[in-house]
Amino acid sequence: MAEGIMKSLAMENKLSWHIDSAATESYHIGAMPDKRAIATCKRHGIHIADQRARKLTAKDFDDFDIIYAMAEEVMREIVRDHKAAAGNKKLRLLLEEVSPGEVRSVPDPYYGAEEGFEPVFQLIKKGCKAVLRKYADIGQTA
Repeated sequence: MAEGIMKSLAMENKLSWHIDSAATESYHIGAMPDKRAIATCKRHGIHIADQRARKLTAKDFDDFDIIYAMAEEVMREIVRDHKAAAGNKKLRLLLEEVSPGEVRSVPDPYYGAEEGFEPVFQLIKKGCKAVLRKYADIGQTA
């Protein structure tokens, strides 16, 4: 959902950002997003059904200016699995942009009912809007 939300906000604000998402595990590689995530985003006019899961790579630390983790445990996995992540200022928690100094994780709605996806969508959108406010002057197009 975060990729779709951020892409939508970047497009609305005419930003030429390269936005992508990746997982720490490989068991969903090539799969489309959860149908409940697709439905939640669709209700907000965001199309994510064409997204496909991929695994985070060491090259991502070269290719992207910032890598946001959705949760603290995900951040720990990234640091454990990628030497480039240890102490790297590119790696941050999304919700730290909302409340600096207040470390918060986005809850995983996967094991809940569809209505669990809406509050997570809103939380991610709040984080993405904070990123937009912080970096909107980077990558503006005419």
